[in-house]
Amino acid sequence: MVPLKSLTRRICSCPLFIHQTRAISSQPNIAHDDALNQVLVEGRAHSRTVVLNRTSSLNAFTTSMILRLRKLYEAWEENPDIGFVVLKGSGRAFCGGGDVVRLYHLLGE
Repeated sequence: MVPLKSLTRRICSCPLFIHQTRAISSQPNIAHDDALNQVLVEGRAHSRTVVLNRTSSLNAFTTSMILRLRKLYEAWEENPDIGFVVLKGSGRAFCGGGDVVRLYHLLGE
């Protein structure tokens, strides 16, 4: 099991994450709306379940998804009532990695 702090640091220090974060900063409302639909959260007592919800792309991460996960993990890290977090994917795949098609388009802009 990976501690939340360690996971948050790994996500935020990834060069792909840093580049994509800068690239989409001009469209924050669109990215935020996408992230709410693509990263779902279920909560019970001392646990949270995060569901990656981009079945058409095998739940490949987008920058907006990573930003939302980062905010969620940071908030949960500070909450002593949350004992564990489960991360799962909807559809037939857990996670297809990073969305390279979207990254390609961002680099072209």
